[in-house]
Amino acid sequence: KAFVEGDEVSVQSFYMQNGEITNRQYLVFLNSLKTSGQLEKFKIVQIDTNQWARPDGFNTAYAKYYHSHPAYLDYPVVNVSHAGALLYCEWLNENMGTVNGLPGGYKFRLPERAEYIRAARGDNPSVNYSWGSNLLRNEDGQIQCNFLQFGSENIHKDLKTNKYELVNLDVDFGDLSGSVDIVAPSESYWPNEYGIYNLNGNVAEMISEDGIALGGSYQNTGYDVRIESKSTYSNPNPITGFRVVMTFIPSEK
Repeated sequence: KAFVEGDEVSVQSFYMQNGEITNRQYLVFLNSLKTSGQLEKFKIVQIDTNQWARPDGFNTAYAKYYHSHPAYLDYPVVNVSHAGALLYCEWLNENMGTVNGLPGGYKFRLPERAEYIRAARGDNPSVNYSWGSNLLRNEDGQIQCNFLQFGSENIHKDLKTNKYELVNLDVDFGDLSGSVDIVAPSESYWPNEYGIYNLNGNVAEMISEDGIALGGSYQNTGYDVRIESKSTYSNPNPITGFRVVMTFIPSEK
């Protein structure tokens, strides 16, 4: 069962990858298509490094190195299309063979929204984050995921309306430091009870529904990296990646 916006939804049994698909994994996929002569698919699944471009030039190095430098091979692949993610799943289905010696058929695919939420929330319908809490820090004061942080110095209260506003919004993630990675490795911070990393923050994750991503990214604030946080996208971009789920079809005796 999954609890989606307060409603209980049934989901089938599935396995979910413990981290987002990495640059390393996606590059193997790209190379396989290229060497096997599947050039039409190869065009579709290309990484659009131009999406790193920013007016201040902060991301120039990312455009050049992020998707190919050894230092970033285990970071989430981004700047890929939904069609590219689907073809990656198709390629897995064609090339993985028997998985861990388990009998029967299987299917790799992008998760349904309810499956993503089930993997992140577990059996607790009241938590906002996959570490089983509604707080962004653990008991030792450590931040639990990769998100855009604002402090009290950025919050203004209008005493006439009793409403709060964020100020100094020109100070964004790009001003943190040239030495700070804006994306974290695919398996970073701490896994949830199922051993799955980064279901909140880091990169928003595509689901089976085209144009919808869940979990928020490093550019989102804490409220927008909740389990049910939903964002939309229309093109490849540097804040959206994906991971896959796998469903087994037991062999008939």
